Amino acid sequence: MKIAGLLLFAVIPIYVLPQELIDESKTWNVVECCSPSRTKSYKFLGDTLINSIVYKKLYYSYSENFNSLNKEYAASLREDNQKVYIKPSTLDESIIYDFNVDYGDTITVKDIFDIDGDLTMRVDSIDSININSKLRRRIFFEDIEPYGNFEPQIWIESIGSSYGIIEVTFPHIPDMLTDLLCVKQNSSIIFNAYGTCYMVDDIKEVVDKNELQIFPNPSSDFIIIKPSSKIQGKLIKVNISNNLGQVIYMKENVDQIDISAFPKGLYIIEILDKHKTIIKISKFIKL
Repeated sequence: MKIAGLLLFAVIPIYVLPQELIDESKTWNVVECCSPSRTKSYKFLGDTLINSIVYKKLYYSYSENFNSLNKEYAASLREDNQKVYIKPSTLDESIIYDFNVDYGDTITVKDIFDIDGDLTMRVDSIDSININSKLRRRIFFEDIEPYGNFEPQIWIESIGSSYGIIEVTFPHIPDMLTDLLCVKQNSSIIFNAYGTCYMVDDIKEVVDKNELQIFPNPSSDFIIIKPSSKIQGKLIKVNISNNLGQVIYMKENVDQIDISAFPKGLYIIEILDKHKTIIKISKFIKL
């Protein structure tokens, strides 16, 4: 007589240990708008003891790559159980991130720059994103008291806010729009929102001789694409991407674009010719 064997399968959950945000091997590049637009590069360097608590010191330089010779002190931060606390020079410690939040939770982030008040947000949705071959939580927020039509703020484990590592409240401060461009670890890019780690007022041109203009910038209602005589009639396609790298606008043979319905923030515009060769890559700010 045959005895049928019963196979029992145990479902074992796979758990990935959360990666810390605070890490001396990383740098964060953040673009500031406006007049002028410039790129800040942040890096943690060394410890400090404040009120018997150990923090990591965060510095920045205005450069594409962090420059320790021209660094300025930003703040001190510490991390505990997926919560990140910040201690500015002249203010008490406050929480800046809590990666333990769930859908529907609310969190209040103190305005550490003492400009426009604290910011209270609600978790709108949560998914995951691959960062350096690891799945990390990505948290989408909505403002409980909206400050305007802004791109939703996003937090990513080990990366920080889509507005910058400590610029969590900046998008709600007039004339202080910021966006996280990229994060590097040991000089290798592990997160890149716009395909570049450096932006200044000068437009990044793929072919300088094209002399193609994109204006006004910043703008609240429309932008105009004005080619020189050298490339007149060669434009074939315009792509516009948001801070998630998602193409939100795609159109052919256009010289004026209505951006009035775009959320406020930083965008990347690509202009291609009929051969699908990129003529120009630029950025613009929607106010």
